[in-house]
Amino acid sequence: MPYARSKKAIQRVEHILRELLTATDDVVYQSLEPAKLAYQLHEGLKSAAVYPEYQAYADLRAKFVIRLKPGRVLLEFRGRPLVALKVVREQLSKMTVPEVADALGIVGAALTHKASEMVFPDAILNDDALATLHRWTSENGYHIINNYDRGVTLTKTHPGELAWEPPSNNGGQSAQS
Repeated sequence: MPYARSKKAIQRVEHILRELLTATDDVVYQSLEPAKLAYQLHEGLKSAAVYPEYQAYADLRAKFVIRLKPGRVLLEFRGRPLVALKVVREQLSKMTVPEVADALGIVGAALTHKASEMVFPDAILNDDALATLHRWTSENGYHIINNYDRGVTLTKTHPGELAWEPPSNNGGQSAQS
């Protein structure tokens, strides 16, 4: 069934289109026939482009995406910042590096990958090896999280209490004196 390009198609959903003109976020409409409502909205928006007096409604096509959900029609606002892209970038900047078991290998992997967070599940390090690694990480902007039998994590963001510090620092008391 082709879309109608009549004023009647616009007037049928005009009360919804008026609401959408002022909306700044997603809008949801409950419906017993969501497919029919979505069809009518799409038809009304396409028809609005034909008539100059309804041009403001035609511009809503660039502002919203119509999605059909069970029992409702969702009009997703396109002007919302992409939070998902930030989450994806954060996830991509974290990596697991298996089969690296010593401090030198961890340094090499950090220099190679330059990720903001790297987990080394096979690196079970003693205090001496952690102290050696700490000398490098403190100069290169990384922090160590010792996961003991689950390996070591290097991170660019300070992990707070989880940050591993060498025992020779006296718990950081010399900085407070």
